[in-house]
Amino acid sequence: GFALLDVWELCTAYYVKANHFSRKAMESVMADAGLRPGVLYRRDVAEYAEAYRLAHQADGEARPTLRGGIAVQQAASMAHPVSMVVAGSAGGKVRSAARLVAEAAIRSGLWATQRDDYPVTVQSGHSLAELVLSPEEMPLLNVRVPDVLVLLSEDGLRRAAASLARMRPEGVVLTLPELGGIETPARVEVLDPAAAGIRLGKGELALAMLAAAVARLELLPAEALRDAAAGGPYGEANLTAVEAGLALAGR
Repeated sequence: GFALLDVWELCTAYYVKANHFSRKAMESVMADAGLRPGVLYRRDVAEYAEAYRLAHQADGEARPTLRGGIAVQQAASMAHPVSMVVAGSAGGKVRSAARLVAEAAIRSGLWATQRDDYPVTVQSGHSLAELVLSPEEMPLLNVRVPDVLVLLSEDGLRRAAASLARMRPEGVVLTLPELGGIETPARVEVLDPAAAGIRLGKGELALAMLAAAVARLELLPAEALRDAAAGGPYGEANLTAVEAGLALAGR
């Protein structure tokens, strides 16, 4: 089941020198608000995914076009799991770009897991996302040796250095011109965002490079990427980034 934690703490990201709010003052505010510390409620319940599967076992094939609430509209030809690591910097929308590719995989009839790694600093340091796309359901895994690594920044390079060294010769690294001198047993492909014909900002680069990787390696149908990108308040910007990535991949 779920655990809900209400954490009261002083924020160390901004204005810490000017913040004279102390722990004692914070505890006083909590007491005045009737918020006592400690465990307030505990209940043992079934693990969520297991309970969900049991609840919907009777559905059988009644909803064949849905997977986790996402419509399956395309068909990927993937025969075995493919692991991907996207390594960039905080603020570069690395995790949201990976999430859109995971959604595109689900829309293509695949299973997808995502695991993120980023520091507690604000807008600085690395941002890394691990994706596993598979034709069969599988648990969340720690990707030590990725099949594909998309390298976006020096921060990402520092964080992914161990993965680069462990990659196999059949693996693929897609990166930018300024990072093209990396050493790895895998095949390195350098993509120049300028060749996309539009200016890609920091927030669009991760999605464009991921779209290029997916298209270049023929992992997913391009239409599934477009469908996943089009939703939500950032749909227009995401679609622009996807189209730029497809252009980089020659699609």
